[in-house]
Amino acid sequence: MTHEMVHAFDHCVAQKDLTECEPLACSEIRAAREAECRDNFHGGVGEVCRYVGMNPFDDSVPKEDENSINNICRWFKKRCARVNAARSVNAVFPGKGWNCVESVFEECYKDSHPFTTRNESGDKSKNVSK
Repeated sequence: MTHEMVHAFDHCVAQKDLTECEPLACSEIRAAREAECRDNFHGGVGEVCRYVGMNPFDDSVPKEDENSINNICRWFKKRCARVNAARSVNAVFPGKGWNCVESVFEECYKDSHPFTTRNESGDKSKNVSK
């Protein structure tokens, strides 16, 4: 349900044209991040990450050690969103899914609307999903 609600938001509120490759890729990235890849991604990896208290969306976690469990979990979660989105986009745009997803991935993965809002300074300040 969450996956489809992200698409509905992107189409109705954000006015994205989901018949085009890159806007669809962006919507699929966001939908996968919030649904299929939210908690239990890549089998048990998501469970391990939750067990150690890792929040893959918390950018305030120190990133000094690239081999830390937090960064490993973050990588798997991004990989989950990337692969799921590419499969979905490839079903509509055969042979173009991966490239469309890659071209917009970083920007779209960070876009958490409507689950967060921004204050006047542009900082994420309020998580509205709670």
